[in-house]
Amino acid sequence: MQNKIKQPPLYMRSGFFIDSLKASTGMGFEQLDKRVRENQYGTRGTTPGLPAPSVETVRDYFRLNHAVAFEPNKKSPVAPWLLAAELEFPGCSAAFFHPIFDLLFGTMESSFFWKSRFCRVPENWIEQAKARGDAQMAYEWEVMNQAVISRKHRSKPDITIDPLSFAHLSLLRLPAEIRDALFDGNGSTPNWTRRYNAATHEIGPLRKMCTMESLTASLALMMEAAEIGDHERFAASKDALLAQIPLLGSHPGCRRIKGQLRQLLVHKCQEMYVREYNGFVHFGFGLPASWRAMEMQKFLPTANAAQD
Repeated sequence: MQNKIKQPPLYMRSGFFIDSLKASTGMGFEQLDKRVRENQYGTRGTTPGLPAPSVETVRDYFRLNHAVAFEPNKKSPVAPWLLAAELEFPGCSAAFFHPIFDLLFGTMESSFFWKSRFCRVPENWIEQAKARGDAQMAYEWEVMNQAVISRKHRSKPDITIDPLSFAHLSLLRLPAEIRDALFDGNGSTPNWTRRYNAATHEIGPLRKMCTMESLTASLALMMEAAEIGDHERFAASKDALLAQIPLLGSHPGCRRIKGQLRQLLVHKCQEMYVREYNGFVHFGFGLPASWRAMEMQKFLPTANAAQD
């Protein structure tokens, strides 16, 4: 018997995706594998289908013996099963990329896209997307390939994002009923600004929702409050998060990951504090090292004081 997925992020993403897919479709492994295999990997007329993984490989995905393939491997022509499932059941891949996992583990790193030097999307995939009528996906893949050509000799840019922006961008991915209560849209432009209402008005409704999305919002708001130094907002969002953790037991997508997810969330609550600064850190901040040392000397005990 093979071991379960060793990496916690991939284990939890895969488990949440597979169990959510089974619950939303009412299908089991054999039904889902057959439908995806026939409709997305199968040959249509004279048009060959996408290269498919073996039945046993897909079975291992469902057993959580292997992480669900979410991007192509440069050494294999097999199209990732997550992509095929998304084409067959639009929107299902959102469970794999749910923001709660980003908040706990960080975003997924696309080792294929970056480490393989911008490998292009196979042309036959694009043709298959067009043949299926997926014009938008075909267009996006063509744009990606054009970007590969234009940035062929460019390495991965060193992009970092601050914790506050990370929390806000995660919140913006949540349903409109949550997003619109926390952000203002700027007219017809796709810009959003954080709207800070009283903590009770923002966080109170989340406790009543008791969904995976409201739990995720509570986690993101707790992280936000820790960054901006808002003790009241931090306490309220932390209480809301802890109050909603028991719902994990009833969410179909958490059937196999609820224990680990609950443990991670409780640990997050225990280890996170509102940002504070040591009383001496700001002395000399912004000065060159030599000047900073002189500034700090002002607060060291004098020779006479040391002798006393």
